[in-house]
Amino acid sequence: MSQCLRCSKPREAASVFCESCRSLLRSQLGQSADIVKEETLKLSPVIAVPPKHVEVSDDPLERITGPQPAVPQCLDTPPSEAPIAPEEYGNEYVVEHTVKSLTEAARRIAEIEQGNRRMLHASRLSPIRDISADIQRNSTPLPQISKKSSAEQEKDLGKHIPDHWPWLQPDGDSDESEDDTWSNRTDPLMARHFPNSAEIARIEEDDWRRAVAEGLVTLPLTPQLVKRAKHPRMHMTFVVLVILAIIAFVTDGALISVAFLHPRHSVNVSNGPPSLTLSSNVARIGQTVMLHIHHFSSFTHVYLTHDIQESVQLTGGSALIKIDSNGSADVNMLVDATWTPGYHTIEAEDISTRYTASATLQIIGSGPTRPSHLLIDTTSLDFGADYLGANTIQSLTLHNSGGGSISWAANSDQPWLLLSPPQGMFSASQTIAVAVERANLKPGDYKGTITFTSNIGEAQWVHVTMTVRPLPANPGPVLEVIPPVLSFTALDGEADPPAQVLTVSNPGTQPLDWSITANNALPVASQSLLPIMFDASSNWLSTDVSSGVVVPRSSSLLHLIVHSRALLPGVYTDVLSISAGHGVYDSPQTISVSLTILPRCGLTLSAGSMSFTAVLGQSNPSYQSLSLSANSSCSGTVNWKALSAANWLSLTPASGQIKGSTNAVTAIGVNASILKPGTYNSYIIVTVAQSTQTVMVQLIVQAPPSPSAPIMGATPLSLNFSTTQGLPNPPGQVVTITNTGKSQLSWHTTVNIMTSWLAASPTGGSIAPGQTGQVTISIYTANLTPNTYVGQVVFVGADSNGAPAAGSPQTITVNLLVLPPCTLQPPSLSSLAFSATQGSSNPGPQSVSITGTGNCAWPLSWHTTLTNPASWLALAPASGSLVASGQSVPITVSVNTAGLNAGTYSTRVLLSATDGSNTAAQGSPRFFTVTLTVLQPCQLQVGPPNLMLSGIQGQSSSSTQNLSLSETGACALPVTWQAQGDSG
Repeated sequence: MSQCLRCSKPREAASVFCESCRSLLRSQLGQSADIVKEETLKLSPVIAVPPKHVEVSDDPLERITGPQPAVPQCLDTPPSEAPIAPEEYGNEYVVEHTVKSLTEAARRIAEIEQGNRRMLHASRLSPIRDISADIQRNSTPLPQISKKSSAEQEKDLGKHIPDHWPWLQPDGDSDESEDDTWSNRTDPLMARHFPNSAEIARIEEDDWRRAVAEGLVTLPLTPQLVKRAKHPRMHMTFVVLVILAIIAFVTDGALISVAFLHPRHSVNVSNGPPSLTLSSNVARIGQTVMLHIHHFSSFTHVYLTHDIQESVQLTGGSALIKIDSNGSADVNMLVDATWTPGYHTIEAEDISTRYTASATLQIIGSGPTRPSHLLIDTTSLDFGADYLGANTIQSLTLHNSGGGSISWAANSDQPWLLLSPPQGMFSASQTIAVAVERANLKPGDYKGTITFTSNIGEAQWVHVTMTVRPLPANPGPVLEVIPPVLSFTALDGEADPPAQVLTVSNPGTQPLDWSITANNALPVASQSLLPIMFDASSNWLSTDVSSGVVVPRSSSLLHLIVHSRALLPGVYTDVLSISAGHGVYDSPQTISVSLTILPRCGLTLSAGSMSFTAVLGQSNPSYQSLSLSANSSCSGTVNWKALSAANWLSLTPASGQIKGSTNAVTAIGVNASILKPGTYNSYIIVTVAQSTQTVMVQLIVQAPPSPSAPIMGATPLSLNFSTTQGLPNPPGQVVTITNTGKSQLSWHTTVNIMTSWLAASPTGGSIAPGQTGQVTISIYTANLTPNTYVGQVVFVGADSNGAPAAGSPQTITVNLLVLPPCTLQPPSLSSLAFSATQGSSNPGPQSVSITGTGNCAWPLSWHTTLTNPASWLALAPASGSLVASGQSVPITVSVNTAGLNAGTYSTRVLLSATDGSNTAAQGSPRFFTVTLTVLQPCQLQVGPPNLMLSGIQGQSSSSTQNLSLSETGACALPVTWQAQGDSG
């Protein structure tokens, strides 16, 4: 027979209590219905448990092996709390329902969890470790219990702790008998642990869930009395997790502030390329700017220039500076009065490795930026008169009266009129040598014209005159050296250019003994500081021989050798002097030699600095575009890449290729979300080959405004215009202004005062919250010469009180490229002259070149026509095409004197050109004149043809008559004659 859950006395198999306990329970419930505790109803309508809860396990085995409760010694009756109304729950109903629920629950749990398997007490009490072998009844002392009577204990237990774990009691275990001496005493195995309220709640709540799931009838409770079970352990776990999350967040924030909120101002020293940065990218005349040089070779020398090889003025002395052991140097540069308003490029070049680094400086405060303008210090040159074979050299200076740089080229219309160098580029000025060569010319007066073309405007002309005087009849030795000028071109740090030849001739009547008496390099403008880096005892120009002897009517060759590898980019000039002693005609002779060192392959950027304004918590500013183009020293495909010096600064793409004259574009963006309010300065380095360029970037992060303030934004932040000189203005472009705030935004524009070609419309207005406005940016190119121009339009915003709005100001950078028009340049020679003797061979052919430049729809097709029919003239080729700007094509001009009478013949050759769009090139048609003089052959004229002499035979005659002798036609003087009479 089974034992009672309460008193362990025999009970019926279908009941969990004995009959006496059931009677006692009915009596107590009936008497105490008004003191049912609220916490008894709080968790389960079947079993009363304390109000504290823990998480309920879903594992039944773990649940039934929980600790067993011990029988308490003496419990005081708790004070009564809110009674339950009798009309809601009758006593009989409560008692009967409670007994049935307990019985049914015990039976079901026993069937599910026990089945036919017997489980040891220890395994149910301690799922972790089985200690049943260590504890025995006969070895366990009686516990110290209260002296109260058994009846009192039973009364207390009946009131408060119903024994509702029948499945833990043995069912007729063979080792236990009903008359055991431990009967009606506290079992020490059960007294090992008294379940706390949390454990009781866990067990009871799980039983409640099981009963509901199985559809058991439960006691309905008043909704307002049934409170949702609390889970202290879950709550505690959640609190701990929140605290840990807060600690992690604070720690991460500290790490972020250390790692990211301090912008990096340089790339890694060991990996970064050489770079040049400025303390400020904006300066005024008279201010100093610190130049920061990094990542160059240790202990090397770096030479500083600005624009096109113009030396800079440093407060510490020479522009040639020594780098320290870390590859760095900081120097102060003075912006003197020679700097013009606008943008200037500062360059640092390692004289050993030839690596260059550059940055851009804007000069403000001295008026508007003036466009480039070519000025020539004179429009005419008079070389005077000198003997045949004598050379004369004069200098001619080209100036730039504006900003930027000028690329120029020059050619003459006469073969005796030469200049050196024939082309170049400068930012301030450049001096060239102009020479006349009198060798192989007839005595007389000569005129010629030099045509200068440039990338910034129309062609300009310089007119030249000179006179050739004949040599005496017996001049003795005569010194003749041709050509009087030579030009060399080399690339920075590359191989020396090929040698060129001078011809030393003696058209005189005696041997010529000559020697080189001087070889002097001229310090020209920007070259004044360059010689300090070279060995003073050496020169970049040398000759293979320094003296010689030339017999009459003979010549010898002299080779000029240039050593360019040790020179930095720039234009160098050297003057040779060759002498043949005192009294020698045309001695001494001077030869001007120019050497142009072109810079290495590099890039030209559309902007040297950028600025962004962002508001913390708002979206990042829009991207700005950066255009990249290769300089004239680059050939083929050029690879470029870019590096950012700060984690908040990025560009897309970060590398690419440039082919020929095409441009590459990359987008510059900033990420203000990782920064605190403040002003941040960094830079981007763009690298190609052995050249880097730095783009300074400034980001202003503003603090979040008040919730009701306007917030200003603008997009895009950069605009690019391109047009051709002489064409109508390009269409305007639109900038959108946004107001993402909560109040009205008032705005107005400010156009950079140095850019008169730039305008914005409208110039102001207001924008409602969440709305946008548009501004049209326009340019006017009527007075602009071909060049690159940079301007800025600043948008300034304010709130209703006139205070600056968040996100203000927004700066829009405007890049304007004015291209030269498609132009057919003047021919290299404006006139050609041929001379031949009638009946003799034809004179040799001559050549004239034509060139196309500017923004043409290539190819540029050209053809020739004659103003007067001339069967004696031949042109080869008579038509053709040009495929790129600056390309030249020679035209061979030849004449045929067969069948022509003595006389002068002349015609004009017209050159016409149209581009691929069938638009005539500017300057078309051009022309040059061809003149042919056919001379009579050399003839001796005697007169009179007959003489009549008379006399007396045998006497002498004193009468005489004269014959006149003269030459006609193309005679080479002097003409010798001999008279002989016949026998008759």
